[in-house]
Amino acid sequence: IRKLFSYMIYPKIFWDSFDQFYSKVRSDLPNYQNVIDISNLFSDNQQQIFIDHVHYNAKGQLIIASEIRKNIYESLPCKK
Repeated sequence: IRKLFSYMIYPKIFWDSFDQFYSKVRSDLPNYQNVIDISNLFSDNQQQIFIDHVHYNAKGQLIIASEIRKNIYESLPCKK
């Protein structure tokens, strides 16, 4: 839905250029340390998580924060 709505605001070529750019960034991610790739976090999401065509609402921000927290916690050497 987000992309469908966004295509009404920005042309498809605009979004295709984003897809190409982030595809390149994701392919380079294994070469970087301390990177948490959440690019596919919302791939299967059906919830309303945007307040417009690009900005996340509180629910979307919580999902992102939870994923980052989980990744940081898993990388900690000492867990209580």
